[in-house]
Amino acid sequence: MGKTFMFGGDRFGASQNYEPDYFDNFPTVREFMDIDNRFIMYDSYEKDLLEQVFAYHECGSVPDECKDVLLKLSMSHRLGLISNVWCNSSYYTNKLKSENIHDIFEHVIFSSDHGTVKPSPKLFNMAAGCFGVHPSDILFIGDNYKRDVIGSMNAGMKSVWVNKNDEMYNGIKPDFEIKHIRELVES
Repeated sequence: MGKTFMFGGDRFGASQNYEPDYFDNFPTVREFMDIDNRFIMYDSYEKDLLEQVFAYHECGSVPDECKDVLLKLSMSHRLGLISNVWCNSSYYTNKLKSENIHDIFEHVIFSSDHGTVKPSPKLFNMAAGCFGVHPSDILFIGDNYKRDVIGSMNAGMKSVWVNKNDEMYNGIKPDFEIKHIRELVES
């Protein structure tokens, strides 16, 4: 999701760097609050409210143009979603449902459900398993070079980089590069 098709809420942007040690050991915001001393004074109800605030700021909105692209793609392709999120996945599931796009995704994988974040190959391999295909049969589309392009290609998938800012890739070249997902359905 991030800035690929949902805008205004990405908290896993390019400026956040996570050590590889955390890729497969990434706590949810609630798990973090339960172990970090800065949150010791908050009771469970207050932590629930804080998590709702974090989730609210992590969710964005899906412009109609992006919804149209996703709907067109879903008519000819099996779609899935892998997204790095920090809060309970129910917030994002509800957001996708309120945007009327949840059901176009055959499989939805949120990092917070698995304690791992992209670029870890675990989430990408999980997606391939859900679809029952080899990773090389999947085309992964994402806007973050490190998390999406490097992550998906290291898992053996093909990649489309939604490079809105004409950034330069470093090392691994994506299979395809576009500026906006609308290019996926333009002739």
